[in-house]
Amino acid sequence: MAYWADLSYYKDTFKGVDTGEDFAVLLDRAQDVLNILTLYRYDSMTDPPVALRKALCYEIEHLHLLGGNDAVHGITGGDEASESLGSYSVTYNRQTQVFIHGIPVSAMAYDILQAGGYLYCGMGVRQP
Repeated sequence: MAYWADLSYYKDTFKGVDTGEDFAVLLDRAQDVLNILTLYRYDSMTDPPVALRKALCYEIEHLHLLGGNDAVHGITGGDEASESLGSYSVTYNRQTQVFIHGIPVSAMAYDILQAGGYLYCGMGVRQP
């Protein structure tokens, strides 16, 4: 499998959040998620378009912010909409989450893939 981005692209071009030592694992998991969404049509691309690179970086960042590798298995923290302690309380403004078969997908990654026509849009046609 060829990855659509690497650590250098993620840090220097995309300017993603620091994932620490988890980058390699998150890269692999995020690539799997996006390959599923695109039906593996772009899995072997060695020089993918910028849209695919950005989508992968957004998914890496999203998984990291949701707790890392556990997020791929549907185990995510931060489900609380509000919390309080004594007289102090805070309410979080949560953005809409996109889940595909229980796997969290970055809304930005999904929108980039959709706008670029990378998602499966209909019936497959077999060539004779």
